[in-house]
Order: sequence, then C-alpha cells, then structure tokens
Amino acid sequence: YKENEVISLIQNNTIYKFRIMDLINLWKISLFKSENMFAMPKVLKNPFTNIEFKVHNLYNIFFSFMRIPFIIPEIILTYFKCEFDLYLFKKKNYPILQENAIEHYVNNSHYLDLLDYLTTLLHVFRKETEYVFLKSELSVFKKQFIIKSMQKIIVLYLKYKFLCNPLLKDKYLYEFKTKLKKYF
Repeated sequence: YKENEVISLIQNNTIYKFRIMDLINLWKISLFKSENMFAMPKVLKNPFTNIEFKVHNLYNIFFSFMRIPFIIPEIILTYFKCEFDLYLFKKKNYPILQENAIEHYVNNSHYLDLLDYLTTLLHVFRKETEYVFLKSELSVFKKQFIIKSMQKIIVLYLKYKFLCNPLLKDKYLYEFKTKLKKYF
C-alpha cells in the first residue's frame, strides 16, 4: 500500500499498522450496528485485540483519512461532528440509524420472522390487496420465495410502521401501497 494509505496507532504500548480504508469500513459497520430493529452503534475496536480505540485514536484515524483521495462516509462525518461521543451521536442521528436497522433486519432475518410481518401487513391492508391471504399449508420453499419476492415491500411496511419521522412515514406508506397494489 502507499504510505499515505497506512496508519500506525499505539495501543497498550504496541504499535499496530492498519490500512485506513479497512478501518473506515470497520468503523461504518460498528456505527450501523443493530439488533433486531434497534440501532445499537458501537465504538470502533482494534481488530487485532478487540479493545476499543480511545478518542485520540479516532481523531488520528479521521485526520489520516483526509490524506487519501476518498470521500468521508457521511456516518463517520456526523460522528466526528458529535466529537466522537456515542450518546450524542445516537441522539442526533436516531432516524438514520433506525432506518438502517430496519433494512438490516429485513436483509438478515429468518424468513419466518418476516412471514409474520407479511401476514400482518396483508391483514391490515386487506382492502388494497383485495383480501389476499397466505395459505397456512404452504411449503417452506414457497414461503421463502414469497418472502424473497416481497422483501422490498416488507421493508417499506416496516419503515412506515416503526420510523419516528411522520414525513418519512407518509412517504413510505405511499410507496408501500403503490408497490403492494402493483405486486398484486
């Protein structure tokens, strides 16, 4: 790697060398961390020792990133503006983190969890779907296929249902109903 793409950080009297882009990718993952549909951002940890980086290390990483010709990811920039205070970061960026947590949940959960949400949304919006329901005796493969084909619709429904911003809820409700009608 080029010299400006590598950073050396001292932690516990040991010098660790990292490629800056690798740290940035790990940083984005830790800030977008979520459990179920709840945003749970974490502090960046040293991948060799699993020890959290101190604030001065985060500043060093951030300013080292400025030396390479890449654009700083928005999530890291907002974390920098919060002076790397995780509580303040969560408080100011909750809507973005929540939206990402919902997308992550739908993309990574088990199909049976999503099947429950699909059953609920088909019941709630039964007039829009002209009373379409799922048969209970469908095979596992058919259920997985249905979930996969309706994944984007489920994401829109969950965003409409669980986001806290009323303007976004209205937007996602409109998109959801449009895609739902188009699907059926």
